Amino acid sequence: MANGGKRKYLLLKHHRDTIPLHSIFMDKKTMAALGVKNGDALILNGKNELVLWVTESSESVIAVNSKLYNCLSSSGDCVVSVRKTKLKEAMYVEIILPRRIKITSSLLSQLRNSVLFTPVKAGGLIPIDLEDTVLFLRVKDAYPDLAFISYRTKVVFY
Repeated sequence: MANGGKRKYLLLKHHRDTIPLHSIFMDKKTMAALGVKNGDALILNGKNELVLWVTESSESVIAVNSKLYNCLSSSGDCVVSVRKTKLKEAMYVEIILPRRIKITSSLLSQLRNSVLFTPVKAGGLIPIDLEDTVLFLRVKDAYPDLAFISYRTKVVFY
């Protein structure tokens, strides 16, 4: 399953606040069935689209952070399509901020640090943990389209 590979479906049965926002935890059996290994990237498509890093779990589980679970599902069960992808270092990323946020230089600095090593896809969402709340920021554009944000990436917030 490379870029544009065949989609498969997962039922996310577990969700925990202790799981990092940019990861999906899964057991070895599920990873083998999907053809992924620890550190690979998956595109998850549910109610919204997210790109997450695969993290091997010692438990028999397919789990995401509870905030992501709610973002991906509009009902009790969360079935998502998944597709393995390859990520390159992003050269440029445009991110749309929610209108209700008051922009300050310290907030921009905090956002910049929060998105480091985050996988992105144009049109997808980025979950950001700001103190007691999680914001979902929309990626307006990214070059290349499927990438991760590094220290060298030019990030523009709108």
